[in-house]
Amino acid sequence: MIKLMTILFIISFFGNACFLGQKDNKIYTIVEENPEYPGGQAALFKYLSQNLKYPKNDSMDLCGRMMLQFVVEKNGRAIFDSCKFRNCPLQCNEMKSVINNMPRWKAGRQNGKTVRVALSLPIHIRLE
Repeated sequence: MIKLMTILFIISFFGNACFLGQKDNKIYTIVEENPEYPGGQAALFKYLSQNLKYPKNDSMDLCGRMMLQFVVEKNGRAIFDSCKFRNCPLQCNEMKSVINNMPRWKAGRQNGKTVRVALSLPIHIRLE
């Protein structure tokens, strides 16, 4: 396995809110209280750097930027939505596993109610 050396990330929201049919299934992109990873951004960085594993493959350049999109559910569970990384399914499959196995977040809130929130996570990967 190659050790993940650096991940540079900024959490941001993507797109406009989408409506999935029922009022309480709405996915928000802007909320009064954003979802929070347990322990904050430093803990999220640590989780990602400890859990992202890539098999060594000399034919692949694993350095670059990746955009992860996921939803933090009302119960705090992170659910993988999509990944964009040079159209390489190996990295996206790994990211799906890492996102779906994250510890539960503190859910986002809107108008005093817990809601589903869509997040984007830009990541810069440099391997040693």
